Amino acid sequence: MDAVCTTQGMLEAQGSHAVLADALRVVCVEKRVERTELSGSAERTMDTHSGGPHTPSESGAAGTAATAVTPVAADRLAPAPGVRAAAVVVRDARKTYTRGGAPVLDGLNMTVAEGSIYGLLGASGCGKTTLLTCIVGRRALDSGAIRVLGLTPGAPDSGLPGPTVGYMPQELALHGLFTVAETFRYFGWVSGMVEDEIRQRSARLLKLLDIPFPDKLVGQLSGGQQRRVSLGVALLNQPPILILDEPTVGVDPTLRQSIWDLLVNETRNARTTVIITTHYIEEARQSDTVGLMRNGALLDEDAPARLLQRYGCGSMEDVFLKLSVRQQREHEHQEKRQSDSHDIAMVEAVRSPPPAAPQAEVEQTQAELVPSLAVVDDPSLLQTRPVVLDGHSNVLPCTWKMAVFTWRNKSIIGILFALPVIICLLFGFAVGGDPKGLHLAVVNDDYSCCGKNLPAFPSDCDAEDPRGLSCRYLRRLNKDMFDVDDYDDVDAALRAVREGRAWGALYFPSNYSHALVARGREGQDASNETLDSSDVSVWLDMSNRQVSELARASLATSALQYFEDVQRGCKGNPNAKALPMQFNEPVYGRRELYFPDFFAPAVLLSVVYNINCIYTMSGFIDDRKDGFMERSISSGVRVLEILGAHVIVDTIMMLCVNAITLIFMISFLGFENNGSIWVLIFLCIINAYSGMFQGYFIASLFTTDFEATFCCMGFYFPTLLLSGLMWPLEGMHPWLRNSVWLLPLNLATTAIRSIMNRGWGLGSPDVRDGFLSSAFWLAFFVAITLATLRFKKSFA
Repeated sequence: MDAVCTTQGMLEAQGSHAVLADALRVVCVEKRVERTELSGSAERTMDTHSGGPHTPSESGAAGTAATAVTPVAADRLAPAPGVRAAAVVVRDARKTYTRGGAPVLDGLNMTVAEGSIYGLLGASGCGKTTLLTCIVGRRALDSGAIRVLGLTPGAPDSGLPGPTVGYMPQELALHGLFTVAETFRYFGWVSGMVEDEIRQRSARLLKLLDIPFPDKLVGQLSGGQQRRVSLGVALLNQPPILILDEPTVGVDPTLRQSIWDLLVNETRNARTTVIITTHYIEEARQSDTVGLMRNGALLDEDAPARLLQRYGCGSMEDVFLKLSVRQQREHEHQEKRQSDSHDIAMVEAVRSPPPAAPQAEVEQTQAELVPSLAVVDDPSLLQTRPVVLDGHSNVLPCTWKMAVFTWRNKSIIGILFALPVIICLLFGFAVGGDPKGLHLAVVNDDYSCCGKNLPAFPSDCDAEDPRGLSCRYLRRLNKDMFDVDDYDDVDAALRAVREGRAWGALYFPSNYSHALVARGREGQDASNETLDSSDVSVWLDMSNRQVSELARASLATSALQYFEDVQRGCKGNPNAKALPMQFNEPVYGRRELYFPDFFAPAVLLSVVYNINCIYTMSGFIDDRKDGFMERSISSGVRVLEILGAHVIVDTIMMLCVNAITLIFMISFLGFENNGSIWVLIFLCIINAYSGMFQGYFIASLFTTDFEATFCCMGFYFPTLLLSGLMWPLEGMHPWLRNSVWLLPLNLATTAIRSIMNRGWGLGSPDVRDGFLSSAFWLAFFVAITLATLRFKKSFA
């Protein structure tokens, strides 16, 4: 070591080989540290058979790889005096979140003694939370090994994720709509506790943690009280392993010390092993063992007093700083070695292995250090076992939780039940009615109709022309639809249409009545002048196609009725219609044009599908908020049990929504259903379930309401436009019409129209195809939802 430092000093004095001098400076510092650490190497050297305590180099200080952990035979033996078994063992843990990205865990090694408090110290972002979630079993390492009580997390009989570990995440991870007592009850049931045990344990924890309001909602508690409730949940089932991720963040010093006192009591009396993370450096001195973590690696781990003596520091902050500087220099030194191979070769020549320290010096240093217990990696010496719940199901606790949440959200229930009523009422009163109050600008040069009675038909129309036939036509107009405004000339009438004061203009020529009778009398011999004079000229504003078409249809209907009236008045045959076509009673539907008969089935299906989709999507995302679902899964709840509970509770809400929609559409608004009501209900239920599982699928893809809502809108608008609700499928472009039948609601909409308007049943191909399409989409959304929950990392 002296030769190395001497060489480094000579190079600095000469001012040459700056890179080499800097590298040798690091070597010199490392040699001094190694001499100090040599004294404790005998106690920290790992037993090659049992995989015992590891050296700082194994922890990542020097970056050497550790041997994979191999399970040992499980006969439980009492450890020898001064020896503790390792409850948690981590070897060469490596984890990255993106391909080629910076490692979150970089060859980390850690050993936690059974029945001890292990303080994991490190700055935010150094990988502490990732390490804990891997220990709990919520994430898997890219490489390396973890053993908790002798078993790998996630392995059969490991109880992980599950009640083996009481996990308190960094965030609150509690639902604000639960009371404190309900929170303990839910997590107690999940952990396999019976009601009496939950009650007794909860009462003790409420007293120990000084939580005065067990019947108060968690969301109404102060921040410190909420943190204590979260800690109580982790302690509830007295797990053998307790993992607390920064439990003292944001709490006052008194509460912080009371938490530490409680942890010390748990480790001493219940043999509980505690891993606690913190970035309060001096707070970690209360731990039995401290692990110093930086950049995904463990710099060193040992008792706080031994760390202080080993590195000659007066505080843990100085120890952490010294190790951080050493890690940073090693990193820089490694980069320099890679950039300058010639200098590296010279450095390696100088860095010869250090001579063994004299035995007297080692013994003297060992005598000065605080003695510590040996920690051996031998599962047969463990005094605690994993907690395994054979045949335990959490569907009932999750269903109870969902029922409580739903009942507490009374405003959401009110909106859910009111929304179909509002939609049905708005549809019934706003859609399908004929337009009213349309202004017609009329120029009548044939006869002045104002304030006069209609002139009578003459006894013989062939001998004497009738008068005022134009007035008879105007009296036939739909008075609810049209308001007649008289104008003096055609230019004024057209100007009213152009300026938006009228929807159309009508012009009756001066000899209209005479020409109309002559047209009927002369027939095919009528002159062009007679034909032109007997026509009513009409100009319409066609900018609003629907209004204009309805107005034109009404004018044409009034003309046909008017022609029959003229035929009857002139002693002609009223069956000699102007239109040589007989419209009989319709096979299905009404004779008069009534648009709601077309829209109602599609509106019914859209309501039951989309409302259930939005409701289930929001409910599932709300369950994931604030880490509550994550904490439930860490406690042993399977995601399929959570989904099953949602389906049970949401089915009740869905049936209520379907019933309300059908009652208002058929009973209150009077829409006819000519088919079987049970076939209609069954088809609506299938499509409601499709909407539910589409909502679950969207919620499993996204974590926020904002993202999920936009995705839901992306499903909704194409479905609205292409399902036949806005316009008949027969009116679409041929290539579009031949492909849109694949959408979820298209064939189902056709089926419901056939049931309600035609009275068809399951024997009809249209109805049968609607059921098959609905069943396919239900199966598709169920399968894709289960696949997403199965393979997405946040649920796996």
